[in-house]
Amino acid sequence: MTDRSQHRSPWLFFLLTYVYSWVLWMPAVLDGIGVKLPVDVTKYTIVAVLVGAFAPMLAAITLVSRQSGWTGVKAFLGRVLEFRFKPVYLVAALAVPVVIHLIAHYMSVAFGLDVASTLIPAEVPVAPVILAIPYFILMLVVGGGQEEFGWRGYAQEPLQDRIGVIPASA
Repeated sequence: MTDRSQHRSPWLFFLLTYVYSWVLWMPAVLDGIGVKLPVDVTKYTIVAVLVGAFAPMLAAITLVSRQSGWTGVKAFLGRVLEFRFKPVYLVAALAVPVVIHLIAHYMSVAFGLDVASTLIPAEVPVAPVILAIPYFILMLVVGGGQEEFGWRGYAQEPLQDRIGVIPASA
């Protein structure tokens, strides 16, 4: 077992993640299924969904701070800046999703499915790269990046030690 994962409890992390997220999401869920609540939660819903998406990160920070204090939290969050990998992996991580998207798009066009005939609409008033940069940052932070601190940063190592790499990554 690695030092970082030796005292981590993935099951406590999962429980805390679900508690944090569902406490935030439950009023919106109840409102969505028609349960009348004493307050109007429609304005609250988008905020709850966004903040609830950070539950894995909040759970990881909570557990790390309980174990190692704020010094441990700084070290845990500092791991984001550890760049120990082969450059080919970075190229693959950036290129494979683009290639998959291109294949899916042009296969849809080839099969006559109802999709845009081009990837980039002609009406876009600015260069697509200018739009891609903020979109990429948004998706990195809100589209899943906030979860990686918890799932990959906190829970994956101890799970790998206990059940193996493939089951822990699934």
